[in-house]
Amino acid sequence: MLKRTLSITLSSLILLTFVSYSNNNNVNKEPSTNETPIEEKVPEETTPPPVTSFDAFGKTYTSSKDITSFEKSTDIYNINAPYVEGEYKEVDFAKDLLTSYVNQSDEVYNHLVSFDTNAKDGITPITEEDKNNLKSDLESLRSQMHMENGEPMVLSLDTVTFDGTNSKTNTGIVLKMRVAISKVGAYAVPFNSYTVTLFEQDGKLVAHLF
Repeated sequence: MLKRTLSITLSSLILLTFVSYSNNNNVNKEPSTNETPIEEKVPEETTPPPVTSFDAFGKTYTSSKDITSFEKSTDIYNINAPYVEGEYKEVDFAKDLLTSYVNQSDEVYNHLVSFDTNAKDGITPITEEDKNNLKSDLESLRSQMHMENGEPMVLSLDTVTFDGTNSKTNTGIVLKMRVAISKVGAYAVPFNSYTVTLFEQDGKLVAHLF
């Protein structure tokens, strides 16, 4: 009788040990609800630093003043405040761009853009259509001034007005420029007006010319 009792007791202990071991395994296999989920980091878009200087037309452009300090429709330069080179890189670049344009330089088109609503920044390298329109306008101007093909023209700034940002892209800097254009050594100087919209792109300025 004693042997039978011992046998039953041992069997019970083995069974309890087995159940306890099984329960522990099940607990370990259950997923922990205290684990912190791993969040995927979405790369943030970085804003490129503002352009402080850049090279174009064989020179380096820098500023000693901030052009964005002007209110919209404010004259930067006029008859009472003549143009000073080196104050605003945007004006210096726009002046050289116009000078290059009226003198029929093909280099100017490397710095010009067209508006494009499908582009990320709203601009694209100048299209053939816009390029041809600018060339046609220039031929008409030079014809009115009785200038031969390739004959040099002199351009000087009369009035430069800061006109805020571009309404199509909500970016850029719009300059309304009244310029004097003439033959070399001419006394009669006609005036012409252009709108130059400047954008920062790839560490330099590019422009839309109208």
